[in-house]
Amino acid sequence: MNQVMTRIYRHFLEKIALGELKPGDRLPIEKKIAVSFSTTKMNAQRALNKLRDGGLIIRVKRRGTFVRDDITQEQTLALRATAKKTILVLCSTKPHQIHWDNSSFETLEHTAATYGHEVVYEKLPVTNQRVEWERLFSFLAEQAVVAVVIFPDQGDTERLLEHRDLFAGMSQKCFILNRSGESCFLPVTGMVSLDPFAEGVKVGKILARSPYPQICYISCGDYFWDKSRANGIRLGLRQEAVAEKKWEQILSGTGQYKSLCEKIAVGRGMYAVAPVNNQIAAEFMDAASARKLSAPGDYALITFDDNPSFRTYNFTTMAQPLELIGSLFVKLVCEQCWLSNHQGRITLTAPSHLIRRRTFVTFSE
Repeated sequence: MNQVMTRIYRHFLEKIALGELKPGDRLPIEKKIAVSFSTTKMNAQRALNKLRDGGLIIRVKRRGTFVRDDITQEQTLALRATAKKTILVLCSTKPHQIHWDNSSFETLEHTAATYGHEVVYEKLPVTNQRVEWERLFSFLAEQAVVAVVIFPDQGDTERLLEHRDLFAGMSQKCFILNRSGESCFLPVTGMVSLDPFAEGVKVGKILARSPYPQICYISCGDYFWDKSRANGIRLGLRQEAVAEKKWEQILSGTGQYKSLCEKIAVGRGMYAVAPVNNQIAAEFMDAASARKLSAPGDYALITFDDNPSFRTYNFTTMAQPLELIGSLFVKLVCEQCWLSNHQGRITLTAPSHLIRRRTFVTFSE
């Protein structure tokens, strides 16, 4: 079933289980249900068919749909238990597919199925209007699910923080993807967190073992994840360096790119450039190409993330295995023999790995 059909099914299952719809009571017609749930008549029909197949309702031609007279409490409890084995995913309306993508959801669904759970999806509000967020959390309160898992993207985390008080009314366990790795003060049960500092350390160690004596990190601003990657690289260089490396850090921008390109032109083959992400890497590579400089011939380049918008550049990059994130959430939700014994927020870190491509090829790990 799709998510709308699942909502309709659970809505009437709960009403029957709680006695709000009693044996012999008539259900609304499909057209009215469709209007109430802002969906099609076909979705309403399929949801009712599932209730019928579960033995909860009977459909009588030209008369309507009724709760069965012979329904038992054990029957409704069994179906409720099945319905509760559902994970509800809240995800961004406009994902950038950098920190999670469809492979994250595919792995989540596959892993959840091994525990007998299904996955349904809803979208996060795209504005900061209080009424939209209250509507969302009111909807969540009605859902018979084992957990809510949140996959935010740019701007979503800030909006969630703005309305954090609404989490207090949630009865389900709630988990979130922490994209930046920064402390996230949300009242959630647990999170899967990215670790920009550890990413930086890995890149620093690679750079330390490389033949390039000049290391230039390109920052894009005063961001936690940006500073964490820079600090990680510097630590990795100190831990692994077999020869002294000269460290330089610049801020992204046309003037800075021009100055760096002039240095590279003088010392070809001496520089390894480490932009903070794929977008900054693309900006610098375009500036370098305009000056007839290329990687890895004139300089080497290693960066962070694996943004699909920039894959044609063939960056060697340190990125998260996006499919792993989905399976980590399922483990947090389903393997609760240990989680239930330890109160407080649980955080799992998603380790990054190196994607070897064209721009940085002379190294060993």
